Amino acid sequence: MKPLSLLSKLFLAQVFLVLLATSIVGYLGRRSLEQLSVEETEHSLQEQVFLVEEIVRTHSSAGSFAGLEGRLSALGRSSGIRYTVVAADGKVLADSAVASRLMENHAGRPEIQEAHRTRESATVIRRSTTVGKLLMYLARPMTLEPDRTIFLRVAKPLASIGRGWRRLFLAILVGAIVIMVLSSLLGYWFSRRITDPLRGMTSVAGDIAAGDFTHEVDVRNLDEVGELGRAINTMTRQLSGRMETIQNDRNKLVAILGSLFEGVVAVDEDERVLHLNHVAADLLDVDELPEGWIGERVWELTRVREACDILSRSMEDKKELSEELVLPGWGVPKVLVLRARPILDKNRSVVGAVLVIHDRTEESRFENVRRDFVANVSHELKTPLTAIRGYVETMVDDEDMPSEVRGRFLHRVQGQAQRLSSLVTDLLALSRLESREEDQDFQLLDLREVARESIRELSTRAEEKELQLEQEMPEERLPVFGDPEALRQLIDNLLSNAINYTPRGGWVRIRLVSAKDRVLLEVEDGGVGIAAKDLDRVFERFFRVDKARSRELGGTGLGLAIVKHVARSHQGEVSVESELGRGSRFRVSLPAASQVARDG
Repeated sequence: MKPLSLLSKLFLAQVFLVLLATSIVGYLGRRSLEQLSVEETEHSLQEQVFLVEEIVRTHSSAGSFAGLEGRLSALGRSSGIRYTVVAADGKVLADSAVASRLMENHAGRPEIQEAHRTRESATVIRRSTTVGKLLMYLARPMTLEPDRTIFLRVAKPLASIGRGWRRLFLAILVGAIVIMVLSSLLGYWFSRRITDPLRGMTSVAGDIAAGDFTHEVDVRNLDEVGELGRAINTMTRQLSGRMETIQNDRNKLVAILGSLFEGVVAVDEDERVLHLNHVAADLLDVDELPEGWIGERVWELTRVREACDILSRSMEDKKELSEELVLPGWGVPKVLVLRARPILDKNRSVVGAVLVIHDRTEESRFENVRRDFVANVSHELKTPLTAIRGYVETMVDDEDMPSEVRGRFLHRVQGQAQRLSSLVTDLLALSRLESREEDQDFQLLDLREVARESIRELSTRAEEKELQLEQEMPEERLPVFGDPEALRQLIDNLLSNAINYTPRGGWVRIRLVSAKDRVLLEVEDGGVGIAAKDLDRVFERFFRVDKARSRELGGTGLGLAIVKHVARSHQGEVSVESELGRGSRFRVSLPAASQVARDG
């Protein structure tokens, strides 16, 4: 719900005050009218009771009340007042409104009882049980003889009070409407005199909040509102000057940091933080503060003591310092290069320092991977080359070597040469897959045909080991968009590993499944399995679960790395489930051709 404006509040408050005042005047006027009407009615009844007393005396002197009721009826019709004569025992002797013989005993009427008790006039306002109207009764005792008392009662309806109140209410209502209209117009004008300057101040305040200091409040009055406007104008001019100073300082800071990147920390001469970006906060493990980092001392924010030390030494020595820092932690250690430079004023006094932090963790990791890769390649190439060289040198040095031994040596040289060829072939394949410039020959193909071709090529090896090579494929096509040579190599490597590491007489199963927008390839075996601690590393280059057996089987240690890269190059995923001594299951998920077409 939209809140009321100040103008609406002032206007409604004035309307409420007028209504309240009118209601109070009407209430007091009604009370006064009622009181006045009651007093006038009571005075009139006092006069009427004396008149009735004279009439009753006239009839009582004649010794009979005959004809009294007729005179009271005629008098009641002309005056609008009811007259009643009641005996001491409550019997009605005469009444101007109803025949006395039809009326009940009046001894219990409040006014009769009060007059009997006080022996004076008694006034009571109540509704008549006889005529059913609200009347004012006045009863007065009258002594006719020393031992005989009667009561004279006169009553007048109070309807005249209601008619007077309605006339007064109509007059008050008309006056209230006139007063409300006039006061509303006056109140609206007065409210606008207050709210219009406030609107101007609000507009200027909004401009100040937006950074525009060119507008000022139009001050026309000398009251408190005008004084507020002048104060806002003074504040605007002061803020404009201060914001200009802040902007100049900010431009200096931007100029200093303009050529820098990575994590940046700027401090003043007291080592209080002037600037600290989120990259630096992450690298230095700085916790987020509710009020921000500005103004905090740098050594209170981070536990990396070297960052604080290099800033202090840079300001102390007034020169640029640089050092490399290794932060141990969970997982891969952080490798950071810290470069601190002091900030000097025109008098070459130190006013602060800037620390630039370059994260070399990934670069260091890549260098380590490269070194490990070179070392592994050198080792893998050196082993067959050394063996070949040894066999050849032996045959060269021993000219009289028996032909059987020479043949055995040559057979081994051939095996090592084949291993060397396989290693070079796998290295070239892995290089081709990792190359960003190499365009693979992607085309629409049926993954079932690629799998069947691999099965045909490797079925002979499976038969030699007496392995049961099972295949589960759907009858419908499994279209994928990919490089047939790469996918063939993926399946060959998975099947070859399964055959190599499954004992004689075991089983190997290849399964192809269509699942929504994916095509799943599973190669499962009942072989030796992989230990849980090695599952995360089986796709690394040159990683072997059993190095001796892998070399014995002719493995290069690159097969699963090639599988991983082929899957990724086809926007797929590869995973493994295995249990030592129970076999392994490799699963490759590739996008279906329809999904690749939708993704563009």
